[in-house]
Amino acid sequence: MRVVPVISIVCVLGALTTAALAGTSDPVRLKGRGTSQVQVMEKAAHTYADQHHLLIGKITPGPGQTWYVPLSRRHNGLAVLGADVVLVVDGTGRIRDVTPGDTPDTITLDTKATVPEEQAKRTALAQVKGADMSDTMESVVLMRGGAPTLAYAFDIWRSTGRAEEYDGLSRVWVDGHSGAALGKIVYGQTAIGQGQNTGRVTFDTKKVDGGFSMSDTTRPGLSCGKFPDSGKYLSRADDQWGATDTERACVDVLYAAQREWDMLGSWLDRKGFDGLGRGYPALVDWDQDNAGWSAAKDRAMFGRDPARGRAMTSIDIVGHEYGHAIYHATGTEDEYTDPESTGLSESTGDILGTLTEHFANNPADPPDFTIGEVVGPGPWRYMDKPSRDGESPDCWRRDLNALRDVHAAAGPQNHWFYLLAQGSANSPTCNGRPVTGIGIQKAGRVFISGLMRKTSTWNHAAARRATVASALELYGCPEVTAVRSAWDAISVPAGPTEPKGCA
Repeated sequence: MRVVPVISIVCVLGALTTAALAGTSDPVRLKGRGTSQVQVMEKAAHTYADQHHLLIGKITPGPGQTWYVPLSRRHNGLAVLGADVVLVVDGTGRIRDVTPGDTPDTITLDTKATVPEEQAKRTALAQVKGADMSDTMESVVLMRGGAPTLAYAFDIWRSTGRAEEYDGLSRVWVDGHSGAALGKIVYGQTAIGQGQNTGRVTFDTKKVDGGFSMSDTTRPGLSCGKFPDSGKYLSRADDQWGATDTERACVDVLYAAQREWDMLGSWLDRKGFDGLGRGYPALVDWDQDNAGWSAAKDRAMFGRDPARGRAMTSIDIVGHEYGHAIYHATGTEDEYTDPESTGLSESTGDILGTLTEHFANNPADPPDFTIGEVVGPGPWRYMDKPSRDGESPDCWRRDLNALRDVHAAAGPQNHWFYLLAQGSANSPTCNGRPVTGIGIQKAGRVFISGLMRKTSTWNHAAARRATVASALELYGCPEVTAVRSAWDAISVPAGPTEPKGCA
């Protein structure tokens, strides 16, 4: 095992005014945007929502004096999945883009189920191999090809015998009138293996009575503690961290998370992990040889390799897990109904972890386009040619949700991002045509602006449309052409609603 030196920490204290919008936005809290612009934007958003019978969700500022406005629909008190829309509105009140939902303005549907819940539950359990329990159920309306269907939605778990094992969860929908299974989403394993240290680094901590704590006053919500004590930070009398394995793991996590936060602000014009200036806690010494994000508890968890005792806390792994938080905090907050969404979530983690690695430019973990290469043995995933790992496809295909590991389904979008950032000189394309890269910072801005348009039906086709629209807003025709060429290069074709500019 490598000997790890005691790590010297420089404590930098400060304050950050946050924006926290829920439901209808509060113009006073939108720091850095003119109040009159916010009011004009809100009026345009409310007008659109009223015309189409939609509800406004959490408004998030975006790049270039724009705002992303998620809109959702309810029918007789039930959430309508697949009907959500995201508006991109500027300070003049112009709606620049609408990510379309699969729904008419009015819905006609009997919301009283004719199939008993217990019968539907048995059907749901039968869809998941090894299922042993269902702990939640809700009734929803699923939009399928423009037609509404009443459905039971069950969360199905497999017993793993280990605490907080999130890779055993599936959501299954069952028709409330016919009793037929309508589909399922498998919420994937969120991890990469083994661990590493970031070397001698500086990062921000908090001065408290009697010493210092592993919490961050300049990035609200960001902290590090020992599993399972959520809400308790590591603390010590002085600000010199690294005396124990637990401290060294938290140094890695807090350093990498702070670099990701700074990258979001400096490169992508995003405020914090949630887009409104908030972060999330992390716990180390998780009792699994894994790392993961808990959407249920809004926290990242990092375990150790039991054979080597090393924490799984490299820069790209930390960036990956917080990337899941960012994925869930963009676009509409409706649950996902397309199986491709889990692979796109994993890819989002890889992309944001890679962006963080390039921003940090740490000699202990030099920037590259592989995932988990420092923890070894060898990279876990390759963005230039995903199939090098033996499982991830280089090109999009219709059966991505059938792959054994949801991380493998990240391959196509990871490949797209590499081609967009670096070009095809060292990366074979699926159509044999060259792609000219635009650089990682531009690629990151196109990606995050596209992600802000995410709806519950998010898939590769929707991601293509959204990133073309974002490139048209942010840049010129060379960048738009590169975005389209990169999607063509991984076999994702243009759809009928793709913006036509620069075509």
